Amino acid sequence: MICSNECVKHALLTLSVRYWLHFKADERVLDRANSHYQKAQELLSAEMQNSVSRQVGKDDDLISAMLLLFIDDAVNYELRGDKHLEPRWLSRARTARWILSQSDPGQRYWKSSNVQCTTARVSNANHPRSHPDVQVHLKTLLKCIGWMPFSGQLFTSQSPFLCVFVMCMASETETARQVGREWFETVTSDSSNRSSVPPVWRAVKRLWNWYDKDFKEGEYDDDMPIGKWQAWWEETIEMLIETEGYIASY
Repeated sequence: MICSNECVKHALLTLSVRYWLHFKADERVLDRANSHYQKAQELLSAEMQNSVSRQVGKDDDLISAMLLLFIDDAVNYELRGDKHLEPRWLSRARTARWILSQSDPGQRYWKSSNVQCTTARVSNANHPRSHPDVQVHLKTLLKCIGWMPFSGQLFTSQSPFLCVFVMCMASETETARQVGREWFETVTSDSSNRSSVPPVWRAVKRLWNWYDKDFKEGEYDDDMPIGKWQAWWEETIEMLIETEGYIASY
């Protein structure tokens, strides 16, 4: 997909180069990053006018490019635009969600045999936390987080912590939660930590308390039509938005 779509290619190059610039400032490289960003924006605007991109199963390139630029905006959002306006990363995420609702409103896919299997849709499939597939991926994620440095010279402000937040959301056992607890408490104990880390840690603690006391997770049944599965992810996000608001976790 990356090799075949110019918009995705320029969006990926934009994000990659900007991360590199955090470690070594270079005006020529900065100009190149901005050039890739502008080109990705131009191609994205043209792609959004293409009705084919909103057809069922045809939205992968468009959504991929938007998500890459979404991450770039999340990393650099404080450097662009009026601080009183909605952050660009949030606006872009809303647009991506709208496109997915147009390309696949979902009514046709209540039957398991009709589930759309594009990468854009599968990546947003809602299994419950207790589902075996979720637990398998959670174990892999826990291993990866365990390998990630979160202190010392190898830990930088660009170290990703969205994966830590996702792990905390999917964790049911105290063992798994302890991994997230150690990560957040270690990082927030450093006065130079990113300003977005403490509010995310506060949201995680509120989330765990809500899961344990108020949230009721339904049983899973792989034979049940996907449209009848409990939308636990949406319930979780709705609760966090109501209590904590919007937070960039990149």
